[in-house]
Amino acid sequence: MATNFRKKTSNMLVTILIGFIVVSFMFTGYESMRGTPDTVINVGGKLVKASEFKSEYDRQINFYRQITGGKNLTSQQIEQFGIKKNIISNLINRKLMLHLGDRMDLSASKDEITSRIKDLPYFKTNKQFDINRYKALLAANGLSPADFEKQIGDEILGNKAQDYFKYIPFSNPMVEDIITFKNNVKVVHLVQVKKQDLREFVPVLKNEIEDYLKKEVNKARVENLFKERRISFDKPEKVTASHILISSKTKDAEKKANDLYKKVNKSNFAKLAKEHTEDPSGKNNGGSLGEFARGRMVPEFEKVAFSQKVGTISKPVKTQFGYHIIYTTAKKPAVVANFKDYRDELAKELIQKEKKDQLKKLMASVKFDIENAFKQNNIKKVSSLAKKYNLKFEESANISKYDGSTSQISISRDGIKEIFASTAGALKTFDKDDQSVIALVTNNPAKNLAELKVETEQRGLANAFGRKYQQEMIKNLEENINVKVFSNLIQ
Repeated sequence: MATNFRKKTSNMLVTILIGFIVVSFMFTGYESMRGTPDTVINVGGKLVKASEFKSEYDRQINFYRQITGGKNLTSQQIEQFGIKKNIISNLINRKLMLHLGDRMDLSASKDEITSRIKDLPYFKTNKQFDINRYKALLAANGLSPADFEKQIGDEILGNKAQDYFKYIPFSNPMVEDIITFKNNVKVVHLVQVKKQDLREFVPVLKNEIEDYLKKEVNKARVENLFKERRISFDKPEKVTASHILISSKTKDAEKKANDLYKKVNKSNFAKLAKEHTEDPSGKNNGGSLGEFARGRMVPEFEKVAFSQKVGTISKPVKTQFGYHIIYTTAKKPAVVANFKDYRDELAKELIQKEKKDQLKKLMASVKFDIENAFKQNNIKKVSSLAKKYNLKFEESANISKYDGSTSQISISRDGIKEIFASTAGALKTFDKDDQSVIALVTNNPAKNLAELKVETEQRGLANAFGRKYQQEMIKNLEENINVKVFSNLIQ
């Protein structure tokens, strides 16, 4: 019975996969690739509109702004974080999920769409759906009811496609087979060499910088680059402080804080903080908050910490958290970046970008040195080279036929096939675009079957395998459906 079930499950999934390949040819014609002026990505006829891209872009920018201290991001930071690239990838995957839902004959009914919209709180007045508010808010955001309802329908369809894989049943023999297959692992040493990482190591002489800056057009480029990055060069005012917190939930919190203030001084502050503070993180470090800039603390706290002199202990300060006794121990004034301090450094960077031939030679030289070190099994030298050039290096990374590469260094499917076709000691170099991955196949043992089984069971077999099937199906779609990104519309 278990064997029959396993066959049925396998046949069902194989049938779906074959269906993807056949149906995908319906979406490769010229008509499906034509983009309207507000279409920024076309995924086999599933369009990403400019408004959808902008919405996702704004969300990502706000997220990164929060984790970088609330400041606006520079164009360099946006590129460094790969924000646009990640957004494009995420939006393409969303549209592929819709194709997946179509192939599985899933749909979003009119009743489901209506119910979802009526549940959205921002369309309600006095907790009731308000049709006039609905139309007004859509109009204010440049959306028609038809467009918005289609977006909601797509969201429901995508969720259904994802949920489908949470409930795929697996028989015990099938689980055993998958675990055995997962244990088919090669252990490799990996180094990733990227041209963009090596650019800063292209040599530039002092007289080259001087000659470069003599031309007004070049000097203007450097000045513009400085203005663009100014926000990251300026250093904000910072203080170092400690505090003792008496929570507002504590009985007679204000009295307790005032009584403690009468006892505290510079020499016993850390000791009393460990004994009395109700900030859990302060129990072990004497109430230390370390160094921080404005915007990190609540306004009432921040006002006192920045305004009082170094060495001062404040009277209890009330905030939403309770009463704080604040001890300011150090201050750093704000520093406004001076163009002259960064001019040569920025000029050097621009010159390095122009030295394409030198970068190409450096790339070849670094690859040659790493490959030679691998051939000599000199892993210490490989590690040293990776450190010297800030390259990603992973010693003894697991490459699995089931999971692919579990390392942070990505290897293509064809690359994984080559690795599995190789014996211990084989050296493989995979070149793609402006980067290379150099892999040395080792004879190191992988995890044994018992360890792998326990680890896999702990992660939840059904969910893990369901996600794996979903990933494989999305990959299949991506390989067989034309994707067109209108880069000129994405600034």
